[in-house]
Amino acid sequence: PVSYHEFALEGKSPAITQTRELLGRFAHTEEPVLIYGENGTGKEAAASFIHNHSPRRLKPLVVVNCAALPISLTQNELFGHEKGALLLVGIDELKLEQQSAILRFLQEGQIERIGGCHPIKVDVRVIATSTTPLDQLVAQGHFRSDVFYRLGSLNVLLPPLRARKEDIPELANRILAAAPSSLEPKRLAEITTICLAEHPW
Repeated sequence: PVSYHEFALEGKSPAITQTRELLGRFAHTEEPVLIYGENGTGKEAAASFIHNHSPRRLKPLVVVNCAALPISLTQNELFGHEKGALLLVGIDELKLEQQSAILRFLQEGQIERIGGCHPIKVDVRVIATSTTPLDQLVAQGHFRSDVFYRLGSLNVLLPPLRARKEDIPELANRILAAAPSSLEPKRLAEITTICLAEHPW
């Protein structure tokens, strides 16, 4: 099956060009990165971009859906793997108890597994995504300020499609060309691309 999210960061608009440049700069650090954006803006694609351009690109990028993460197994689920990078999808969905579980790791790079007697050094680079600005959740009492602070200052806000409408014809035709078909490759009619550009994305 075609993975359409790979096209999310393509385009020549100033908004997406500046975003790619920022992601490229962040890729060369070891600091945590927070990726904000509305649903469908390509947050996971941005995380993959960072990882694939980083010194850790030959190591795994482990994706964890925070909304489906059991509270009792937070540390084991998050850190039970080899060196690489950890993508926390929807970190704004973590309960306060789960946020506490990752605080020590963010502070010291160490965890203690359930039943363990000694701290374990963990070598992962954290990338997190959120649809809601975490500072808003901190102000509402739904996110720990110390965890927010430890996640660092490398933030990127992905532009919605309505802020980069000049990219729509290219994106639409790329997706159409990638769609499985036994027919000849097709391109969208001009009137169709105009309608897409006028849609209130």
